[in-house]
Order: sequence, then structure tokens, then C-alpha cells
Amino acid sequence: MDDYEVFDVEDLNDFLEQLDRQESSFLQISSNLKVDGTDSEVEWGITSIEHDTIEADMFRKKTLYDLFRKRRGYLNVTDLVSPLWCEVQQDYYLTKKIKKTSPQMIKGSSVHQHLEYETTPPTDRILLNKTSKEEPWALKILKQIEGLQQLYLNGITREFPIWGLYKDSFVVGIIDEISLAQQGTSTKEHSDIRDFWLPGTRNIYFTDNKTRFSNAKPSISQVFQSKIQVMYYAHLFLHYFPSLNIKSTQPLYATQKDDNQMKLEKPWMDSFLNSLNLDGSKDLGTEFLEQSIRTIPTIPEDDFKENNSLNGLYKISSKLARRLRLNISDKNLGITYWNPQTQQPLHVEKFNYEPTTLDDCYNRVNSLWRTMREPVGVSPNEVFKCRSCEFREECWWLQKKQSMPIRNFE
Repeated sequence: MDDYEVFDVEDLNDFLEQLDRQESSFLQISSNLKVDGTDSEVEWGITSIEHDTIEADMFRKKTLYDLFRKRRGYLNVTDLVSPLWCEVQQDYYLTKKIKKTSPQMIKGSSVHQHLEYETTPPTDRILLNKTSKEEPWALKILKQIEGLQQLYLNGITREFPIWGLYKDSFVVGIIDEISLAQQGTSTKEHSDIRDFWLPGTRNIYFTDNKTRFSNAKPSISQVFQSKIQVMYYAHLFLHYFPSLNIKSTQPLYATQKDDNQMKLEKPWMDSFLNSLNLDGSKDLGTEFLEQSIRTIPTIPEDDFKENNSLNGLYKISSKLARRLRLNISDKNLGITYWNPQTQQPLHVEKFNYEPTTLDDCYNRVNSLWRTMREPVGVSPNEVFKCRSCEFREECWWLQKKQSMPIRNFE
């Protein structure tokens, strides 16, 4: 379990020791988002400011990505979602080298573990060779193979590792829950000739599980942030396996039609391995092979022996994915809020994939990571976020806006 994300919190230990200083500059960003058919226009205005602390004054000559993510070569889904809550807070977490933990998160982790163990009982699998760059990723693919088998046989899997390309970024995450529901038996009305002899399609659903310490309905901001997270998961999963049999009236592939079309047409896994300097054909060794056979005895031993590499394991997982005949139904994305004491659901949100909304959010957050623009704090109608922020006493954005008329707090 130690090799995987827990409660959507990535490891923030990989930092450079020194940040260069740079004068702050004027930047204004206008974002027009649409969520469930509702327009929400927000003006993000930033002016040159004087900072009260050394940390806040360290405007960079390098981007956040160069400083904190370039060496590992990818972004986490949480890297693309957390700034939607507050970019200034995320900036503090990075520059102060703080890992986001709290008693609530610890309780939330126990809920995630309980849900995972419902579908995947714990095993004695461990990371055998920490000197191998390939083995941690091989372990993730092994987890995928388990998950695909559970999905095919039981209609549900949890804590599913996933990664892939979104526009110009490699993105890594863990899907809380994937489930299938029977669509029905095949009929002659189906347009695909394969439907005459293959089983009917099954609706696929992607769900994010959140802990909720109040019976009150979560705020619009909380729900929106989680919606974007699940949209990333759906995109990554459905692009990870080119062999998936999918029927969909939903625009899940709309984001492929961009400047990176030619890159997406190439085997994306090769590009991913090359970017991380991983050898996809390298044999993973006897110990890992024995571990694979022991962990998933339903896969023939010869399959593992012939595919004891990253490319080989991906070949096995892709073969398993071909058995899934999926239908992308309406409102196939969801968020379930759980009570950590009773471990019972409190509130459920269902929604559709919205490629334009996801694209807008990506562009805004990616500009924070990959350009040297200044982070943007909360707007006046979201100052409630500041009450629970550990940086509220020193926050330069809040101090700046508190000294101004309320109309300037945007």
C-alpha cells in the first residue's frame, strides 16, 4: 500500500533547496467556466504587491513545474485540482515544503482503505527492489491487472492506478472506484456486428469517495473541485487502453483534437516511458515474477514469464481490457461523501463529463505550473475557505485584500 497515493495526497518531498527571487508583475486572467450548463465568469486580477515575509517574496526565475515536478517528469491529478481551491494556498504548500496532512485526512484514509479492502483483500505484496526505476511502475500495472479482473468478474474495483497524457502533460492518479452495470442483452437493433455474438455492453461509472464530517451538503466550490478530479480520471482511463470496446454518445474524446493530435496517435506508453527514462523491455527479475504469480494466480504463469517487463505487463492489462464492452451512459461520473464514523454514504453527486470545463480548468492551472505568473487567491464570495487555511495569519493575498475596499478583492 505504501507505493500508492493515499487520500489524494501526493508526496511533496522532492524539492530544490533554494528559490530565486524575481520582481512581481501584473497579470490578469479571465476565465469563463460552464458547469452543468451554468455560466460562471470570474475575473482574476493581480497587481504588483509588497510581501511581508521572505517566503512570499520569492518570485521565481523558474516555474513551479521546473522547481517541484520536472525531475519526476509528471503531474499528479491532485496537482491539477488543488489549485482550483486556492492557488495561493497551493503555492505555500510547495514553497514551505509542507505535506498536507490532518486528523481529518487520517480518518479519510481509513475510509478509503475500508472501501478498498471490500473489493481487494490485503496481500503480502511489497516493493521488492527499490533500486529499480521500473519496478514501482510495474507494481502499479500489476495493481491494474488485479483491478481489471475484479471489474470484469465482480463489476467493481477500487484504488485503480492510472496515468497518461492530457494535452501536453503526463498526469498520474488513482481512481477511487470504477463500477459496471449491465446494460442489457444484445439485440439485432445494435449497429455493431460484433453484438450478434458477443455479450451486451455494460455502463461504466467513475466515482470519487470523499469523507464528510458534517451532514450539511458540501459547498459548490468543494463539489466543483471534485468534479474536475473525476473528469481527469475518466479521461485517463478511457485513453489508457486503446483496446477498450466503447460505445458512447458523450464527448469523452473531444480533447484529442488539438495540437497534440499527432503525439496522441503514437503509442503514448512509449512516450511516457521515454520521458521518465524507463526501459519498457527490461526484465523485472525472478523475485518480481514470483511475486506476480503469487499475487494474481488466475493469470497463467506462462503469461507472466513471457511478459515480465513494463511492456509485457501493459500487454497483459490491455488484453484484459479488451474483454470489457463499455457503454458511456448519461451522468456516469459521481462523488460519494462518506461519514467516517459510520462509514455510510451521506450525499451523492452524479454528473456528466464536460470537456470544455475540464479544458478551461487545465489551462488555468497549467499556466500556474508552467509559467511564472503569480498565484491567485480566493474571490470575495469564497473567503470562507480562509477560515480553515493554516496560512491565513501570514497570507499575503488575504492581507493585501483586507486593506482594500471589497470591490478590489477580485
